[in-house]
Amino acid sequence: ATMFTTSDGVCIIACRGSSSIKSFQTNLNIGPVPLITERGAHPTARVHAGFQSASKVLWRELKPLLPAGAGSGGSMPVVVTGHSLGGGTATMLALKLREHSGREPSLITVAGPKLGNGEFREHYRSMMPRTPAFHCVHDTDDVISSNTRLWDDLGFAHVGVEVKVDKDRPCIYDDAPVCAVEGGPPSLKKVFVDHCQYFGFYIGLRMEHPSVWLRVPW
Repeated sequence: ATMFTTSDGVCIIACRGSSSIKSFQTNLNIGPVPLITERGAHPTARVHAGFQSASKVLWRELKPLLPAGAGSGGSMPVVVTGHSLGGGTATMLALKLREHSGREPSLITVAGPKLGNGEFREHYRSMMPRTPAFHCVHDTDDVISSNTRLWDDLGFAHVGVEVKVDKDRPCIYDDAPVCAVEGGPPSLKKVFVDHCQYFGFYIGLRMEHPSVWLRVPW
């Protein structure tokens, strides 16, 4: 993850998507398993095992580095975000931040998965009653569409609101599109590229680069 503070005083925690063999193993470790909270295992909430495990490890790294205003008793707004695997991890990190610091971070995932059952969704919403969560997707993301049946069979649901966006332009669709400036580099036209192409920007690994395939898997 990358953590930084914007010029207008917002703490951003951004979780990257799959980047190695190990992270693909995390994706495949679905479970589901009981949600672990500060009070122990939730009686009915079930969640993706890999994302829960990844967020636990990542939280240990991030917690000591939180800006003073983003921690317990602080007033700094916090946004947790991530792409794909990073979206699942970001969702779990948002809960960690709420439990450990009392803060209610905003959550924005891009091409992120549904990672827990209905009880997990209700637990998340009960923990974040005042803070929105948004899940950005587009219709040509085959990674998302190919996993939808699996998520439905597991009873998984997004914790927030699914938002339709444009693949090639920074547009959000409601009754009418809301667009910012256009831009963003193309990459090779494959399934994983559509999964990484959002708002006109390629935000994942460049699959054609040899370092993607030659890197050590940890």
